[in-house]
Amino acid sequence: AKSYADKNVRFFESYERQGNSADRRSERYAVLLPSWLLNNLNAEYVLLEDLNAYRQLKKPAARSIFVYMHRWFERSGGHTVERDYKKLCEFLGIRAQSMPSRIRRTLGLALDELVVKKYLARWDLQKRPNGDFKVIMWPGEGIKRALAAQPQMLTDGQRPPELQLPAKTNASITTI
Repeated sequence: AKSYADKNVRFFESYERQGNSADRRSERYAVLLPSWLLNNLNAEYVLLEDLNAYRQLKKPAARSIFVYMHRWFERSGGHTVERDYKKLCEFLGIRAQSMPSRIRRTLGLALDELVVKKYLARWDLQKRPNGDFKVIMWPGEGIKRALAAQPQMLTDGQRPPELQLPAKTNASITTI
């Protein structure tokens, strides 16, 4: 039996299309954004990501890491990022391995793909004193370029804008 959950977030509250059937090039669209999205955009709570680079990634784990990598490096100020290996695997929804060689053959291949695409300069796996592993990632040229294109980060004296989320929906888990 498999369990799953779905959540749908609408980015367009509605849209309107106007045009003439004789000339489709003159179609016009009007899009109404939900207030929560418009408030976040106006507050510049936006992370820019390179969709073309994302599409070029082949490994699902590399794609998952790519999505969160921007936030991790933004929070670190563009410096090295460390993640607990087991927590990272749980976060990505993959099975954690106990041997370094197996870790390098699974998660390592996804991280290697990010190195090839220059989003990571390099990565390393280190054992902690408690026996667990941590993954260390160094920012590559791609992530540095993406961070430079972001809106300016807040200074110490400024408060971040409040993130507004869409209204909660009733989600249910269905077992098949």
